[in-house]
Amino acid sequence: MAETLGGTVFLLLVVGLLVAVVWRIRRTRRVTVFEDIAVPGASAAAVDQLVAAGLGSIAGIDLRVAGQGRYAVVLRRCPVWVALPIFLLFPIGLVFLAVREDVVLEVVVFDGSGGAVVRMTGKSESDVVDKIRLALTSLPVT
Repeated sequence: MAETLGGTVFLLLVVGLLVAVVWRIRRTRRVTVFEDIAVPGASAAAVDQLVAAGLGSIAGIDLRVAGQGRYAVVLRRCPVWVALPIFLLFPIGLVFLAVREDVVLEVVVFDGSGGAVVRMTGKSESDVVDKIRLALTSLPVT
């Protein structure tokens, strides 16, 4: 009886862990972005400082400056495929929780025909892209 109860508790813990890992991984919706945001009447140099401040205020991202007007928004996430080896190789498969991938979104500021243009290209999570859009569309450009 004690062995059956112990096995049942162990199985419930394994299934609960797997459900938690899959839920966490799938909760984040990844999107591919290719978008231009025009800032009419402003120069790229003026917008660049505001973009850097706006991107720097977003929590949960790693902002890397790649040069003048070039930024990389990097997210470190656990890939979806990790759930399979965790389940199949449990408990040794828990080591796969340490596997991470970089999801990179490039943000470039340049001068366009009617003013500055902020171009976003790459992959990211939908909520992060929404935060970046909000930060960029609320720029106090004069």
